[in-house]
Amino acid sequence: MTYSAISAEEFGIGGGVNGSGKRQKIKGAYTIDQTGRKVRAFRDSEGGITAAQKWAETLNQRQQ
Repeated sequence: MTYSAISAEEFGIGGGVNGSGKRQKIKGAYTIDQTGRKVRAFRDSEGGITAAQKWAETLNQRQQ
């Protein structure tokens, strides 16, 4: 199984009581497996697509 990275942009949950209120846009990237399952998420502040690609490389090396 090989892992890869894709960029992502989503809205988070609302910041108010019971999840109501203004929703924040979250930008980042996912490390995904061959079937498309999201393995790990990285925000842009955590390195974004670069961090996701490094994590994918690490997982691919562990399988060898």
